Amino acid sequence: MKKVLIVGGDFGDTPRPSSIVEKMRDVLANSTCINGGTLKDLKNIDLNPYKLIIWIPNVSNEVEKIYPKKSTGSTLICSKVMRDGYTYADAISRIFKMNANAVIAINTTAKPYSFRLMDALGNLHHETMSIDILLLRCLKLSNMYDECVRQRSEQVSDIPWFDEHVGTDVLNNFMGLNRMVADKSAAMGGRYFGNCSTRCQNMFPSVRINDKILVSPRNFNKDGIYAKDMIFVEPDIDVVKYNGTAKPSVDTPIQVNLYHKFDRINFMIHGHYYIYDAPMTENYYPCGDLREVDSISGIISKTYDIYSLGAINLRNHGFLLYSNTFEEMQQLVEKSIFVKRNIGYEKIKGV
Repeated sequence: MKKVLIVGGDFGDTPRPSSIVEKMRDVLANSTCINGGTLKDLKNIDLNPYKLIIWIPNVSNEVEKIYPKKSTGSTLICSKVMRDGYTYADAISRIFKMNANAVIAINTTAKPYSFRLMDALGNLHHETMSIDILLLRCLKLSNMYDECVRQRSEQVSDIPWFDEHVGTDVLNNFMGLNRMVADKSAAMGGRYFGNCSTRCQNMFPSVRINDKILVSPRNFNKDGIYAKDMIFVEPDIDVVKYNGTAKPSVDTPIQVNLYHKFDRINFMIHGHYYIYDAPMTENYYPCGDLREVDSISGIISKTYDIYSLGAINLRNHGFLLYSNTFEEMQQLVEKSIFVKRNIGYEKIKGV
């Protein structure tokens, strides 16, 4: 049985238990519950034994926030009380601050309280006033993440790619396209931009170095990305081998595998909006889930014999633009109509 930890209640000088946590403990009798305590108690909680952590403690805004560090392979679900003026985008931003997988948005304006379980891509997994159903959905979400096919990362050098490779016009212009896409996202009222990548072609760094790939860093705001920020990644499809101290985007394994499958594709841009009238993949996969490769490949293969550029919508996720040349990518970016996803409301088929 999956080991579950529930942390809640008031932590600080005046500890107090939470009735919500008490109800959760009653529903999941085999879970470990820590309901209120001192700040030292909160800091000393060991998350390593647990596969699912539901983290809903209340700490005064006057003290430094305590963010838990979950172990690899576990699911962390944080919380956000939806006070006046807060949006579901605010709740989802809590996920990124805490390196969590999902958030429970808690509406306390009326009793019984209502709960919305949402993931980092803004998908709504469930809305309910029932603690029983909420916990069932949390377990289901955790099981969904357990099924993801991931690829580990390995730093092969702490030396980033060489500065003399930065000055090429094509690469700098490609970075400009990514800033343009990020600006379009911001203009629509959100920062849900994904990542970009390109093969190291003969114009940068003068020869193709073992078919290396340049990818954007993880958790990097793309409205300020430049060539110097990109990360060298080996073309290994079994492990993400990268150079430098910054980690590559979580979607890097997806794009490395696509470059391996389609040798005429040299540029990719991925973001968390949709593109009007682009084909849609059938199933939802979280960021970095390698099962998404087959879904994308199936759509690319339908037209790849004719041309090697296109736009694809990734279900409950976003879009992918791909091309052979920079000029083709520029055309795709300029002509694509970006559609804002319904953050906090978009439901996952079959969930």
